[in-house]
Amino acid sequence: MAFKFISSACRLAVGGLRLPSGLLRGRNSNRWTLVSVDVFETLLVRSTDDEAVWREGASRTVEAARKSGLVVHTEPHALRLAVERRLSREAIASGRDPEFSHRQVLEEMLRELGAGEWRFNLAADLANWEMEREGATTGPVTNTAAWVRNWANSGMRVVAVSDTRYTAQELATLLARHGISGLATIYTSADHGASKFSGKLFDLVAKLESADPQKILHIGDSMTTDWLAAAQRGLAIRPVQILSRPRS
Repeated sequence: MAFKFISSACRLAVGGLRLPSGLLRGRNSNRWTLVSVDVFETLLVRSTDDEAVWREGASRTVEAARKSGLVVHTEPHALRLAVERRLSREAIASGRDPEFSHRQVLEEMLRELGAGEWRFNLAADLANWEMEREGATTGPVTNTAAWVRNWANSGMRVVAVSDTRYTAQELATLLARHGISGLATIYTSADHGASKFSGKLFDLVAKLESADPQKILHIGDSMTTDWLAAAQRGLAIRPVQILSRPRS
């Protein structure tokens, strides 16, 4: 664990050294072959705190287990956190980043509560409910959405790249609900077991898109995942900062 912390700190430190160049290229260059865009707080902004749906989903999962006849003594949020920590340890032990989908977590919560094979259908319903809540508590960031639309209309390939518990298919539905168009495809940490934070998701995007990282512009709000980690991988950076949330 100490080694991973030191490794991450060193990687982000290198990103800090490369960030000024990445910011300059992000502001001045018009020779990108690919634009990648973060989703939450860049294309979509939440009207509640980031973990509101996470908490509501945990509570709803435990309540659904009770209604199905299971005896539950565990506090919902503690159970979800414990499951996510276990899945993280298992992913790291197998050489992957600690990334997984919310549906997988919900399935594991129900399994630990004693649910049988029927947990898969129930977890799917709960995952759909969480996505509905995300749809109701998010709104589009109009200026960033306009960038994506204009670039796509001009022939530029634009993709979304997100560290998230949601799959690409789920994010596509969520973005479409808010009228955000122009994305050629979506890459998520939940689908690939690789994150922006580690840099591995950026590597994967560059490989699958056959793009030179030096020719990729990345847009996002997070200092660590969207600026430092992307700069460390050689991408050009355009930072965004969302100062207000839409009304729910």
